[in-house]
Amino acid sequence: MEVYQCELPGVNKDAQNLCKLGEKGYGYGQGGFYYAAESKDIASSLKSFIEDVGSAEIDPISTGTMSVPLDSLGGLKSRKFAYLPILEPAPGSQRLWNGNLKKYNVKNGTLVGKEGDFVFADNTGLFSRDNIDENNINNNAGTYDLWNTINIIRPDTTKPDGGLPQIGGAYQQILEGANASTVGDRNLFVDTGSSLTNLKVTNKKPVNFASLTNGAENNNAKKLALLKFMGYSAQGTVTDDTELSASQNKNLKNIGGVLHSIPQLITQSVAVDASGQFDTSKRKDYIIYGSMDGALHMLDDSTGKETFTFVPKQILDLQPDALAGTGNGTAVDGSYPYGVDAPWLTYVAYTTKSKTEGKDDEAKTINTYEAAQSFALGGLRMGGSMYYALDVSDVKAPKMIYSVGSNYANRQKGDNTVALSGNKNGVINNTSPEQEAYARMGQTWGKPTLGYVKRNGERVMVSFLPGGYDACYENSQFKLGNNANSESCPDKSKAQGNAVYMVQMGEVETDEDSKEETVKTSADNGKLLWWASNQGSSENSTSRSSSLQYSKANDLKHSVVTQVRAIDRNYDGLNDHIYFADLGGQVWRADINNNKDTRNFKVDRVVKVLDVSDQATGNDAPPRIYERPLITFYNGKYGYNKAADNTGTYSGVQAMITVGTGDRSSPVSAERSIPDALYTVIDKDVSRRDLFDYDSDAASTISLRTPVIEVGEFDDETTNNKLQQLKFSVADIGNNGIRQNIIKNKVQGWYMPFTYWDDGEVTGSTYKLKMFNEPDAIAGVLISSTYNPDEGQDIQACSAGVKGSTQRERTCLPFGSCSEDVATPRSTFIAGSGIVDNIISQYNDTAVFSSIVNRCEGDDCKPDLICPDGNCGNYDDIFNECVGPSCGVGSGINTDKRINPLSWMEH
Repeated sequence: MEVYQCELPGVNKDAQNLCKLGEKGYGYGQGGFYYAAESKDIASSLKSFIEDVGSAEIDPISTGTMSVPLDSLGGLKSRKFAYLPILEPAPGSQRLWNGNLKKYNVKNGTLVGKEGDFVFADNTGLFSRDNIDENNINNNAGTYDLWNTINIIRPDTTKPDGGLPQIGGAYQQILEGANASTVGDRNLFVDTGSSLTNLKVTNKKPVNFASLTNGAENNNAKKLALLKFMGYSAQGTVTDDTELSASQNKNLKNIGGVLHSIPQLITQSVAVDASGQFDTSKRKDYIIYGSMDGALHMLDDSTGKETFTFVPKQILDLQPDALAGTGNGTAVDGSYPYGVDAPWLTYVAYTTKSKTEGKDDEAKTINTYEAAQSFALGGLRMGGSMYYALDVSDVKAPKMIYSVGSNYANRQKGDNTVALSGNKNGVINNTSPEQEAYARMGQTWGKPTLGYVKRNGERVMVSFLPGGYDACYENSQFKLGNNANSESCPDKSKAQGNAVYMVQMGEVETDEDSKEETVKTSADNGKLLWWASNQGSSENSTSRSSSLQYSKANDLKHSVVTQVRAIDRNYDGLNDHIYFADLGGQVWRADINNNKDTRNFKVDRVVKVLDVSDQATGNDAPPRIYERPLITFYNGKYGYNKAADNTGTYSGVQAMITVGTGDRSSPVSAERSIPDALYTVIDKDVSRRDLFDYDSDAASTISLRTPVIEVGEFDDETTNNKLQQLKFSVADIGNNGIRQNIIKNKVQGWYMPFTYWDDGEVTGSTYKLKMFNEPDAIAGVLISSTYNPDEGQDIQACSAGVKGSTQRERTCLPFGSCSEDVATPRSTFIAGSGIVDNIISQYNDTAVFSSIVNRCEGDDCKPDLICPDGNCGNYDDIFNECVGPSCGVGSGINTDKRINPLSWMEH
C-alpha cells in the first residue's frame, strides 16, 4: 500500500510540515493518512488503522501481587512497607513488557507514598495522577515511592511519578553508584551448571565472559546480550580483557514486568539494645524477586539498589534478546519471554554476635542479631523448567547450591536435538534413575518448601519441589488421553510435571561450643532422595535403594504446581507428612517415617485423600488445584470404618484439609458446566499414633480410616466417602447437619460450589467463578477468594484495564457453619478489581491484622474485629466493635496470638 510522501520535491515547506503532523514515522502528530487508488487499498488502510489503535501505548497497572511481609525478627509485627510490582502492558505484542518494583508505606490499611499521598486513585487499583479541578485545587496530588530518591532532572526521577512504571522504584537505582563496581555494573552472576560465574567489566574490559564459551557454541550473541544488560552496547566478538568500544550507558538499563514472583524479605542484621530488645532503627534488610526480563534481583531495602542479579542458564538459552531489552525482545521462538516469574522461597538462620569498641572505662559492647545463613530457592514458572537453590548469605556474592530440572522448556521452544532429559547441576541426560526422575519436571511454577529428614544418621535439610506445569493445560478443556509414550496433548496419558521431589540441600552440623546449627550445603547438594509419580509397572507402592526412594501412585498423572505443605507432627524437627494437590482435582498425602532412632527416613505411603476429578461433564476438564492445601487442626469427634467394615469413634485432634479449584491458566475465558468449588475434608489418619511402624523397614499394614473422598450423594451408607454441600441454611446444622454427619461417619467433610456472587446466585448454563488464591484460616474463620471475569471496573479508554473482580468470603472451620444453633448467613465482600490476593498487614501499631485495601480514608480504614466467641469485651482497649464472621472489607483479627500459625505444624 502506498502512503503519501511528505518530502517530495517541489512541495512548499508549510505543506510538508502539515504532512508530517498527520503522517506516522516523523515523531510529530503521529496520525496517519493513506493514498488509496482502489477499494482494496481503503480496506487495507482501515485494517492498518485498527491494528495501530490496538497497539497504542496504554497506562501501566499494578499486577496485584504486592508483598507486605511480616517482620522475620518477630512474626507478629508488620514492617508497614508494601512492595508493589508494576507491569506496563503491551497487548498483542510478544516483546518483553517493561515494569518495576516500588516500595511504599502502609498506613491505615492502605498504601501511601513518601509524602503521605495515596498511591491509588480509588479502590479499583488505578494509580493516582495529578488532578486539578475547576477551582484549581489539586484533589489528587499523585505520589512517588520510597526509592525515588535521586534529585536530578531526568525521565526516571520525576516527582510525583504520574503513575508511570519506570520512574523511581528499583528501576531508578540501576547502574547508579558506578564507582562501586558491585552496584554500578549490576554485579551479574550467571550459572554455568554447577556454580555461578561473576561477570564484570573492569576498565571497559569484560571479565569472566570466557566461561560462557563451550565446544558446542561460542555463545557470542549471549555475551553481547549480557553486556547490554550491564549497560554496554558492544558489538563484534566479546573477548576477556579486550576493551569495549562503548562506555557504560545508564539509558540501557532494563527491568521487565513483575507478575507472579512475589517479593520476599531477608533481614540480614539488627542491633540489640541493653535490655535485650531489637533496635529496629538499626537493621539491614534485603528484598529478592524475579522479573520477566530474565533475572533474579536482590535489592538493598533501604535504597532499592541491586546488590546482585542472577541470570539462570536456561533463561540465557531461551530469551537472551529480552534480557538485553533490545532487538525483537522475545524468546528464541518468537513467543513472549516470561523470565524468572515464579514465587521464590527465602530462608534465614540467625546467630547472636557481640563486639567491644573502645578501652577501659570507655569500652562499649555492641550486640547484634545476624543472619548466619540465608538461602533463596525458586523456579521460572513459564520461563523455564529448572529449580535453583542459592546461598545468599553474602548479599554481594551468591553461591549455587543446586540446579535441577529438565530440558522440557527447551523442547517447548523448539530445541529437539536432545531427548526429554533430566538436568542436574548442568549435566543433561536420562541414563540414571535420578536423571530419569528429573526428566519428568515441567515448567517450574510452585514455590519450594524446606524441611528436614534423617539420612545416614544425620539430620539433613531437604527441599520439596512440585513436579511442574505441562503447557497442554493452556487449553482449558485439556484432558489426558491413553497413549503412555506420547508427548502430544490430545494423546498423552500422563502430564509433564506429574511428580513431587525431595531434594537434599545439605547436612545439618552443630557447633560443639555454641550448639548453633548450620547447613553444610556441599554435602550431596541437589541429590534426589525420594520422588513420587505414576511411572513403572508395579501397583501403588514405595521402592527403596541405598541411594533413592520412589513411590508409585497410579493416579498421580496430572501436573503438580501447588507448593508442598510439610508438617512436623511431633515437634522433633523432622517432617512426618507432606500434602500437595494436582491439576486433576486430587489431593495427596505422603507419610514420612522419621523415627528418632533410625538412620534413614522412609516414605511409608502416598495416599490420595480427595478426588473431585469427576466434577466434570460435557467439555469440562477435571477441576484444577493451583494452590497448596490448607491444613488446620481441632479437637473433635468423628466416626470411622475399621477393617472388615467394623465401625469406631475417635475423640481428639483431627485434621481438616481445605482446597479450592479454578482454571488459573485461562482465568477469563474458562467456563464449566459443573461449577468450581471450595472443599474442606477431614483426614482421619494424619494424627494417629499407630500410623507409623518404627520397628520395621516395611510400611505399617494398618487399615487407613480416610477413604478417597469424593463429591456425591451421601445417603449411601455403604461407602461413607461423600461430602455434604454447605447451603447456609438449617440444612447445615442439627441432627443432619455437617458436624453431626461427620461424627456419624455419614460424610467426610463439606463443599461450597462457586455459584454465588456478592449478593445473589449466579444464573446461566455455565459457571465462570474460580478460586486462585490460597485460603487463610485465622481464629476459626476461613477466608477464601473467588474471581469473576464478568464483574469489576469498566475498562477506560486509552488506559490499561483489569478484567474481572475478586470476592472474598468467610465461613467457619471446621464445619462451614459458625454455629450449631443458628444457620450462618453468607458473608461476602468485593476485594477489588482483577485477581486479588488476601494481603494481610498489621493495622498501624495495634494488635489487629486486617486486609490491605487499595484506598480508604478516615474511619472507613478501621477494621471490624472477628471474635470467635462473638464477644470482644476483653479487647475494648483495641477496638470496641465486634461483628463476628460477617465483618466488612477491612475486617481484622483482634489478638496478637491467633495470627501466629502453630510452629509445630510447619517447622
